[in-house]
Amino acid sequence: MKKTILSLTLLALLLPVSPLAAAPQAKKYQVTGIVLAVDEAKITVKTVRGDETWEINRSAEMKINGGDAKDIKVGAKVTIYYSMQAAKVDLKAAATEE
Repeated sequence: MKKTILSLTLLALLLPVSPLAAAPQAKKYQVTGIVLAVDEAKITVKTVRGDETWEINRSAEMKINGGDAKDIKVGAKVTIYYSMQAAKVDLKAAATEE
């Protein structure tokens, strides 16, 4: 009985900090293409199909697989994984029906 109460108490204490209780994350996306430009702030990529150009900001948390930052050069083929984050929201008055 004491073990059960202790187990339930520990579970109740640990549950709020478990990964299951974490806030939902934004949807993840990816773009694959050829690097057109790269600097400390962003990477510009032309998609494989060549129909779109993407500028993606770099972050301090960015991880690089298969090399390191110096290997990201113009002409390199890359796949960039990203998620969208709101920087600003402007609220507008709701349209009224007449």
